[in-house]
Amino acid sequence: MPVARPAHRSGFATVGTERASNLRAQPLRDRATGPRCVALLHLIAVAWPLLLLLAVPLIANQIAVTIVRRVESRLDHAIPDELPVTAGEWLAERIRVLGLPLGAIVSDQGTNCYRPARKLIQLTPETHFKADPVFWSTAAHELGHARLRLEHPIVDALQAVSRRFHRVLVSAGVGLGIGYVLYQLPLAANLALACFGLAIAFCIPIVVEEALASRIALRELRSAGLADRELRASRTVLVLACCTYLSLYVAYALLLTQWPLLDRLADAFSTRGTLTPIGGWIAVVATILCSFHIVLRVLGVAFEDRLERRVPFWLRVIAALAIFVLVALVWDARGDVAFACCVMLALAASADGWRAVGMFPGALLGVAIARFVRRYEGRGIDCTPRYLRDRARGSAEIRRGNRYVAELRFRPLPRPALAWLPRLVVLGYLPLILLLWL
Repeated sequence: MPVARPAHRSGFATVGTERASNLRAQPLRDRATGPRCVALLHLIAVAWPLLLLLAVPLIANQIAVTIVRRVESRLDHAIPDELPVTAGEWLAERIRVLGLPLGAIVSDQGTNCYRPARKLIQLTPETHFKADPVFWSTAAHELGHARLRLEHPIVDALQAVSRRFHRVLVSAGVGLGIGYVLYQLPLAANLALACFGLAIAFCIPIVVEEALASRIALRELRSAGLADRELRASRTVLVLACCTYLSLYVAYALLLTQWPLLDRLADAFSTRGTLTPIGGWIAVVATILCSFHIVLRVLGVAFEDRLERRVPFWLRVIAALAIFVLVALVWDARGDVAFACCVMLALAASADGWRAVGMFPGALLGVAIARFVRRYEGRGIDCTPRYLRDRARGSAEIRRGNRYVAELRFRPLPRPALAWLPRLVVLGYLPLILLLWL
């Protein structure tokens, strides 16, 4: 005797066994209807704890950075500035000895970093003018990045691929996750969780590169003849610097363990809005602006942005924001799975904006906590007479570095292959527009 399968709490009829042609007729769960503003306020009311939870990775990273700065400050004050040259001078000499096609500047407009597209190492004045193993470690770490990218070009390719896939997976996860809350489609929840998990996996090359750069840096410092105490301090700084990246991605992975909260949010959100005549006209205007935005972005690929630059900036901004208005107005205009899939595709295509909106409450909490934990960063840099003297003598070098950094903004980089492809993401709005009005 056949046993009837219990219905899923989302109200969907066994999607996996239905034919694709039946998706259009497959109904969504019935909900109570009410004014659209009430529906949106209800969504915010049940979603705010989850939105605040999104700040956990940022808070974890800020705590890790605070620990690193506190340890660096303690080591800087404990070890005198007795190295023969400053970190910037040592870096310049190593670049010359190794014969690397690299540039090195000092600038207070930014942080310590390696710019692979420019083949340039940039140091802050605090790092450049210190003759201390803590800051030699920072300079050596950036040199490790440069050597890794220059001696192994495949690293550049792997990082580019991982960044592309990471962004695509996060966008897809955002669209599917919001769609799950709106429509309670179990398959959307499973796919969203898989997308976010894979997106974290594609961050592994970043952590691996940081570890390899630190390994190269430690080898450089060991060959420079540092004493045992200085090498231990350098090793501590390099390991903790890697942990700042690791803390961020581990926090994101732990955040996925709280996925049941999204299930609760999907269960709690059960109110549909009703579109008034004014809302209908706003939806028409938003559709026209979205169509204009799609045409503008697609033609921009063919005309290399020349056509887009002729359109007033304010009009481009309004056209780009129209998709958010349209989705907010019409996401529940129809009650079938095909329409829900089109909405989720539009959500994924505009995921950057939805992420910014969703992370705003958590970002405010993160900023407040960051301001609190900064008081525990320690005493800061040890401003020894030698450091102050070297920095005063290098003021002209800092000004040159600042001018160079400012000039870089106006020096276009060669476009990578398929750089035009992200512009076509706006085509993800088309199925929603066509299914809504045709």
